[in-house]
Amino acid sequence: MSTQPKTILIVGAGITGLSAAYTLEKAGIPYLLLESSRRLGGKIYTDSEGPFPIETGPDSFITAKPQAYDLCRELGLEADLLGTNTESKTVYLLSRGKLRPIPEGMSFMIPTQIWPFLWTDILSLQAKLKILKDLFLPRGQEGDDETVAQFFERRMGSEIISSLIEPFLSGVYAGSTQELSVRSSLPQIYNLERKYRSLILGMLKQRNSPPDKNAKETPFMTLKNGLGTLAYTLASRLKPANILLGTRAKFLARIENGYRMTLEDGRTLEAQSILLTAPAYESARILLTLDSQLSDLLNAIPYVSSATVTFGFRKKEILHPLKGFGFLVPRSEGKTILGATFTSTKFPGRTPDEYTVIRCFIGGHGREEILQKEDHEIFAAVLKNIQAILGISSSPFLKKIYRWPKGNPQYTVGHEGRLKAIEERLTQHPGVFLTGAAFRGIGIPDCIRQGQETAQKIISSMFEVSRLRT
Repeated sequence: MSTQPKTILIVGAGITGLSAAYTLEKAGIPYLLLESSRRLGGKIYTDSEGPFPIETGPDSFITAKPQAYDLCRELGLEADLLGTNTESKTVYLLSRGKLRPIPEGMSFMIPTQIWPFLWTDILSLQAKLKILKDLFLPRGQEGDDETVAQFFERRMGSEIISSLIEPFLSGVYAGSTQELSVRSSLPQIYNLERKYRSLILGMLKQRNSPPDKNAKETPFMTLKNGLGTLAYTLASRLKPANILLGTRAKFLARIENGYRMTLEDGRTLEAQSILLTAPAYESARILLTLDSQLSDLLNAIPYVSSATVTFGFRKKEILHPLKGFGFLVPRSEGKTILGATFTSTKFPGRTPDEYTVIRCFIGGHGREEILQKEDHEIFAAVLKNIQAILGISSSPFLKKIYRWPKGNPQYTVGHEGRLKAIEERLTQHPGVFLTGAAFRGIGIPDCIRQGQETAQKIISSMFEVSRLRT
């Protein structure tokens, strides 16, 4: 059985797929958005427990990249935008069993203020001297694709990696400094060396440059009722008839003037163009019969699994003042958790005053075994960690766990080369497009940008085909 042909078939209704569909909707281009689960938004989802909004995936977006902020404004959500706390914004590091503030002025874990950096007891004197050597070192070899560990070892020594860089990368990518590519995972840092030679000098010059007139109130923002509002609102701008939920794509085949997608329930869909925004391994499965080499390239992009564990407590039951955004945990501390966010402090006004919500992160590279345990075992292990770290003697009145199996793409060394090879294979399949978090940016603004840009490419290609035919 074959349904009526659509011009464009989009596979995957996370923020990338939604952004692409919305771009096509505004342009009046026919499409069908296919999603294997029963809801839209992917990892962007806000659950709730009474008056407590609970983010299951990301809790905010960066404002230095404008796409998410601009989309919120376009959708009429500007009044609902909520910045982070401007008074209590300390981030802590668990070091030698104690929470210690990360020195003020650290940007991407690179010091931009001398005295806080010199006074911190997180790093040894020897480590500080090695870090300051960055001021005098030459650039690395252009074009080299180093791991994050190799890059920082060369510029700043090994102690900063284990103490600061590794827990920072665990929080962002759930990845390993020994495998992630600095060029692909931290392009801002890679480009600092290329442009300024010294990371510290580069950060200082950027910090001291005239403020951007379009700069937002805080570096990170969310929405008052949760980040899920962005996904819900974006989805509401799409025609329901153009959305197919609970249906999984099985494989893709070439037909005259387009492609035929076979679904797992036996139905087929025909379209002129196919946009795959699903995880790379899902796209690899769909494309296997069409192009096994392309499928292999996509399967070469690794993923790791992670989860968030959220607890609710009464403030009076916690010894730590929770005056900050949260804390990071180096592997050397031997804890289950990668870190935690003091959600009620980070986003003031979203939790009743006498309560606090703490969101913890587990899993990631080399730590995924914890996710094989039952929920009650995970709750017990995570609770034991934060009770010891924050001085909590009571049990939480709220506890939630959200698992993200194979939810974190890893930009390992060679990522740029893989992307170029993927793009070359795609030239053999006009009308097939790939985009999303597995490719050029995992953040919400990056995914929105990729969805919008790829939709525009599809529109341009359609007009070009139409022009050639006439």
